[in-house]
Amino acid sequence: MSGETAAGGRLERGGEDPRPRHAHLRYRPDIDGLRAVAVLAVVAFHAGLWPVTGGFVGVDVFFVISGYLITSLIVQELERGAFSLTRFYERRIRRIFPALFTVLAACALFAFLVFAPEDMRQFSRTLTATALFVSNFFFASRTDYFDAPLDTHPLLHTWSLAVEEQFYIVFPLLLLLTYRFGRKVWAGAIGALFVVSLAASVWLTNTDPAAAFFVTPTRAWELMLGALLAAGAVPAIRSQAVREVAALAGIGLIGLAVFAFSPETPFPGWTALVPCLGTALLIQSAGHGAQSTVSRALSLKPVVFVGLISYSLYLWHWPLLVFARYVNFGPLDTLQVVGIVAASFLLAALSWAFIEQPFRRKGTPIGRPVLFRAAAAAIAVTVAFAGAGVWTDGFLRRYPAEIVSVLDAASAFDRDKALKSCLRRAPGDACVFGAPVKPAYAVWGDSHALVLLRAIGEIAAQHGKSIKAYVSPGCPPVADLDRKGKACAAFSDTVLQDLESSKDIGTVILISRFSQDVDPAGQGLTGAGGGQPLARQLKITVDRLRDAGKTVVMVYPVPEAGFPAPAVIGRLLASGRDPASQNTPFAAFERREKDVFAILDRTGAEGGVIRVYPHKFLCDRERCLVYDGGAILYRDTTHLTEAGAALVAPAFAPIFAGD
Repeated sequence: MSGETAAGGRLERGGEDPRPRHAHLRYRPDIDGLRAVAVLAVVAFHAGLWPVTGGFVGVDVFFVISGYLITSLIVQELERGAFSLTRFYERRIRRIFPALFTVLAACALFAFLVFAPEDMRQFSRTLTATALFVSNFFFASRTDYFDAPLDTHPLLHTWSLAVEEQFYIVFPLLLLLTYRFGRKVWAGAIGALFVVSLAASVWLTNTDPAAAFFVTPTRAWELMLGALLAAGAVPAIRSQAVREVAALAGIGLIGLAVFAFSPETPFPGWTALVPCLGTALLIQSAGHGAQSTVSRALSLKPVVFVGLISYSLYLWHWPLLVFARYVNFGPLDTLQVVGIVAASFLLAALSWAFIEQPFRRKGTPIGRPVLFRAAAAAIAVTVAFAGAGVWTDGFLRRYPAEIVSVLDAASAFDRDKALKSCLRRAPGDACVFGAPVKPAYAVWGDSHALVLLRAIGEIAAQHGKSIKAYVSPGCPPVADLDRKGKACAAFSDTVLQDLESSKDIGTVILISRFSQDVDPAGQGLTGAGGGQPLARQLKITVDRLRDAGKTVVMVYPVPEAGFPAPAVIGRLLASGRDPASQNTPFAAFERREKDVFAILDRTGAEGGVIRVYPHKFLCDRERCLVYDGGAILYRDTTHLTEAGAALVAPAFAPIFAGD
C-alpha cells in the first residue's frame, strides 16, 4: 500500500532532492520500519498465518503514516510559499501509478488466462473501479470484507488506495483554504473533521459494517490523526522516559490489535483507535530527532528495507494468493503459502527497484506533461479492456462451444429479466406460472424458490394447474423473522396475510435455503426470543396456514454444490479432467442439513403437511450430482440451473395430481 508520497520515508518533491531541508522533515527510518510492521501484518493475515488474526489493521497503520507525512509535506511547502496542486498530484501519480498499473496489467493477463467467464466478468468490473480509484465503494456495495465471496477478487486490497486518493483530492484544498487564517484555524479544521469522521465510523460500524469498513468518510479520521500530528496539535514529547513508555505503548497497541483482533471484531469504529493511537504514539515518540529503543529497532536495515518495498509488496501479495487458490481449486497448504509469500517479496523488491524508483528519482526524463498523458492513457486502456470483459460476458468465447454451455450457466440467470422481475412483488401483482387458469397453488420462498418456479410451473401446467409466486431473495417463508442483513419480516407478513385471506389458494409450497438459517458460521437469523427462531416461527407460520384451511407443502433442502459449479466444472473440462470428481459426497449433504431436517420433521408432525425431498432426484447413497450427462446442474454454489430444476421438478408432480 502506498501509505504516502514518501519513498523510504523521504518526502519527495518531483525531481528535487527527496530529502527535505527542514529538520522536522528529516528522513526517519523508523517510519519505514513502521511500514514494515504494517505490511507484514497484512500479508500474514491474508496468507492465513496464525496467530495474526487481526493483521488487517496494518492498513490503519498505513493511513496514519500517510496522513502524517503528506500533511508535513504540504505544510512545509505552504510555509515556503511553494505549494502547488499540480506538483502535488504529479507526486501522487509518480508514487501510485507505475507499480499499480503494472500489477493491474499482470492481473488482467492472468485473469484472462485462468478465470472462468463469470469470474472474468466480475474481475473486469473491479478492474474498472480500481483504475478509477473507486474500488472501495464498489466493494462496499457488494458485501463484507471478510466474506468468502470477496476472497476471490484479486483487486480487493485496492480499496485502501481508493480511500487515500479520494482523501487527497479534497484534503489539500482544505489546507489551502484554511492555512491563510493561521495554524489554529487549519489545525482546528482538521480536528473537527477528525471528530466528525470518527463519529460516523462508530455509528456506521453498528448500522452498516461493510460501508463503514470501505468508504472514505468513515476512514478519513485515521489520516486526519496523522495530519494532527503533523500540524503540531499534539505536544512534543521531551522526556526520554516518557518517550520510551510512549513507544512501548504504541507498539503494544499495534501488537494487541494484530494478535487479538479478528474478523469478528467490530471494525473500524472505536476498535480502530487501538492500532491508530499506537501508530500515533510511535510517530510522536521519535519526532524532532529523538529516538527510543523501539524506534532504533524499527530503524534496523532489514526492517527498513521491508518498509521501502511495502507498497509493491502490498500490491503483489494479494493477487498472487487469490490466483494461487483459484488455480488450486481451494485452500493452499503451508508450503504453497510460504512459496507465494516468498514470490511476493521477490516481485516487490523487483517492482520497487525497476518500476517505482525510475519514476521518482532525481533526473527522471519523464516530465510532467508526459506523465499526466501516460496516466490518462493507462486509465483509458485499463477501462477499455475491463469494458470488453463485461461486454463479452468475461470473454466467454475463449472456450469451445461445449464448455461455453457449462460456463454460461453462471450468468444465464442474470440475463433472465422476466424471472427476476418476479422478486418481491406485491401479492396482487405476483407472477403466475403454469396453465392459463386462476392459480390455486402458491410457491413462497427465497431465491431457491425462484430458480424452481418455471420447472414447477411446467409440472403444474401438465395437470391443468397454475402457481402464484411470492418470492423475496434472502428471505425465508416464515412470518415475523429477519435474516441477518435482510429485512424480511414486512414482506413475509404481507404474504402470509394475503394467503390467509385468499379464497382461491388452497395449497402453499414453502421453499427456502433453510440451512442458511441454522448455520452457526454467522449466516443465521435475527429476531426476538432467542433459541431457535426458525423452528419457532416456521411452526407458527405452518399453523396459521393450516388454520386458514391451506394444505402446506414443505420442501426439504436441495443439496449444495459447495463451490462455484460452472467455473470449476468448466475449468475441469477445459483441462481434460473428469468433472465427476467434483460431485458432492452424500455424507456431506446429510451432515450439513442434519439440523434442517430435524426442524422440518418436527414442524407439522401432527399432520396436514406434505413433504417433498428434492435430494432424492439428485443423489444416491454415495454422491449428489453437480454435473450430469453434459449438463451443469448448479449456476453457483447453491442454486440450481434450469437443467437441475428439471431433474427435481418431478418431485412436485404428486401435489398437482392429487386434486
